[in-house]
Amino acid sequence: MKLATNYYNLYIATNNTEAQYQRITQILGITPKSSEGERNPFDIWHYQIAKPYDDKFDFINAFMDIVEPKLAELQAIGIHGDDIHIWLVCELQPHDICALGFNPQEMQRISQYGISLSIDCIAKTAVD
Repeated sequence: MKLATNYYNLYIATNNTEAQYQRITQILGITPKSSEGERNPFDIWHYQIAKPYDDKFDFINAFMDIVEPKLAELQAIGIHGDDIHIWLVCELQPHDICALGFNPQEMQRISQYGISLSIDCIAKTAVD
């Protein structure tokens, strides 16, 4: 059976144009997850890091280290904090427990810009 995986996602809502989508890529200096085959390939800019469930990863600070220094440039092209979403998806084996904790500094760091945080814990199926 394949080990469970955590998917750390950074989403940025766009104005659904290729120009803004490409500009976000240039500003952040990282390559987004492919949107090939999507119905609206430029509506959401999406960057993802996948790591084994047991690997610890400071994803909030890692994503904020990417976004925070570039907020002024993003605002100049119409992207604001409330367009940015950090989303963790945890795959869980039947024996796993979903227990997450965050420190006040991390929460303040994202909330001061209006950036949202979501967490989904999903059961890994045998077919995965």
